[in-house]
Amino acid sequence: MRTKKAGEAARGGFYLNPRSWEIHLHRKDGEALPGGEADRYLRIPTVSLLALGPAMGFLFVIFLPAIGFALFFREIGRRVAGWFVRMAATAREAKIKTR
Repeated sequence: MRTKKAGEAARGGFYLNPRSWEIHLHRKDGEALPGGEADRYLRIPTVSLLALGPAMGFLFVIFLPAIGFALFFREIGRRVAGWFVRMAATAREAKIKTR
């Protein structure tokens, strides 16, 4: 795979921006690739994109629910931990006032 910077002229084809995971379809030969100075692109052969597309779709279908559950349980854990911290602070303040 060949790496190109944004703003460089490129052949037509598919280009992947590894920073944003965006695939850009470059339609005309000789046009500049879009993006800022820091953006880089990898040219992806069309045949490998035919295999990569379903694989990425499969991973999306499998991991999207898992990520949703992980975020849900993380939020529940944070709220429960915050509840315990508030209870401990309240108990500490009550203990200090009784002295």
